[in-house]
Amino acid sequence: MNYSTGMRLQEQIPTILKIWEERAKKEILAAKNLEVLALRDSIPEYIMGLVNALNRNVDGNKERKHFEREEGHRLGKLHGDRRAKDLNYTIDQLIFEYHILRQVIFDELEKDEDLGRIEREVIICSIEQAVSDAATHYSIYKEETIKLSEAIRAKDEFLSIASHELRSPITSLKLQLEMILRNIVQNKTGAKDLNVLKKAFDNSIMQVNRLTKLVEDLLDISSVHLGKLKINLERGIDVGALVQEVIQRFQEDDSALVLTNIKINFHPPDSPIVGNLDPSRIRQVLRNLVSNAIKYGGNIINIELKKISSTEVEMSVEDNGRGIDSKDQERIFHQFERAGSDMNKSGLGLGLYISSQIIIAHGGSIKVESKLGNGAKFICRLKILG
Repeated sequence: MNYSTGMRLQEQIPTILKIWEERAKKEILAAKNLEVLALRDSIPEYIMGLVNALNRNVDGNKERKHFEREEGHRLGKLHGDRRAKDLNYTIDQLIFEYHILRQVIFDELEKDEDLGRIEREVIICSIEQAVSDAATHYSIYKEETIKLSEAIRAKDEFLSIASHELRSPITSLKLQLEMILRNIVQNKTGAKDLNVLKKAFDNSIMQVNRLTKLVEDLLDISSVHLGKLKINLERGIDVGALVQEVIQRFQEDDSALVLTNIKINFHPPDSPIVGNLDPSRIRQVLRNLVSNAIKYGGNIINIELKKISSTEVEMSVEDNGRGIDSKDQERIFHQFERAGSDMNKSGLGLGLYISSQIIIAHGGSIKVESKLGNGAKFICRLKILG
C-alpha cells in the first residue's frame, strides 16, 4: 500500500474539513442553520484513523479486511454514541454527512493521482461500517431517550396526582380537627353538639385511614423497587373466608356502596379452599380490585373463587361498568397508571401495579378481560401449595 496516501490525507485534514462542512451546509437542508454539524467535532479523529489504516502495510486480504471492519466499528460506535446525544439532527442527516465526507476525501486525494483499489476499499469499508454503527447506536440512544422521557413524564404526573391526593385528606382532617377543638373550647356538650363531634371524629378517622393507605402504597412501591416486597406465608388459610371478610368490610365501612347502590355478589365454593399464602397481602389485592370496580364499574360486582388444580386457585373480580379499551389493558398494570381514563377519580395509579407484584410474589399471574361498554374482569391465579 502506498505510504504517501496516508501522509497526504493527514496533510489535507484542514482542507477536507472545510470543504466537507461547506458542502454539508449547502446540501443538507437540516444543517443550514446549525452552528455545528453532527460529526464536526469528531471528524479529525476519524480521519486520523483512516490515516493509520492507509499507512499500514497489510498484504493479507483477510487481515486487511479484519482491520478495516475493526476500525470502522470503533469509529462508528464513537460517532454514534457522541452524536446520538444531540437532539438537533436526524439520522438521515448523519448518514448524509458521512457520504459527503467520503466523496470529499476521494476528491481531494485523487486530485493528483488515482487511488489504488485497496486504498479505496479501506476508505469505503471504514465509512460504510461507521455509517452502520452510528445509525445503530443513534437508534438505540433515541429509543432509550424516548423511554426515559416517557418515564419522567409519568413520574411528573404521578407527583402531581400524589400531591393532590395527599393534600385533600390533610386539608379535610385539619378542618375537622379545628371544628372539634372549637366545640371543646366553647364547652358544647349538648346531644346535638355531641352528634356533630362524633361525625367530625368519624370523618377524621376516615381521612387518617385514607392517608395511611396512600403512605402504604408509596412504601410498597419503594419495597418493590428495592426487591424487598415482604410476603409472609401462613399455612392453612381459608381463601373463601378471607374473601368474605374483605366483602364484609366493604359492606360495613364503604359509604360508596350505599351511595351508588352497588351490590357485591360472592358464592363461596362448596368445600373450603385452604392453602399457604400471605392473608394480609391477598386482602390488599382484593381491596384494590374491588375499589377499582366501585370507582370505574357499574352497580354489580361479581367475585368468584375456584380451585383449578391441586396447587392453584383462581380468584376473579368482575364488574358491569364501562370496561377498559384493549390498548390500555397492559398499561394499567404499570406503576403510576390508572384503571380508567377519568383523571377526576382519586388514587395514585399504584393499586394494580402493587397487586400484580403481590400475585407474582405468590407464584401467580394477573390479567384483565374487558371490552368497552361490557365491564371488566380481573383474574388472579396464585399458588396455594408448593
